[in-house]
Amino acid sequence: MTIENESVVNIEALLSEVDVAMRRLADGTYQLCAVCQAPIDRERLVDNPLLTTCVQHPQLNESDDHE
Repeated sequence: MTIENESVVNIEALLSEVDVAMRRLADGTYQLCAVCQAPIDRERLVDNPLLTTCVQHPQLNESDDHE
C-alpha cells in the first residue's frame, strides 16, 4: 500500500469515527458508554471527542490512537 493510499484509509477511518460521534450527539448518547451506558468523563471527551466507551471498556476505544 502506498503512503497516499494509507493516508486515504486513515482519513476515511477518522471521518467514520466523526460520523459516529455526530450521530451519538444527535440521538443523545454522546456522553454515554456504548457498552454499559455509564457516563464518559467529560475530561476524557475533551481529550478525545471520538471516544465511545468509558474507562471500564478501554480496549473498545479505537479512537484512543488519536490522542
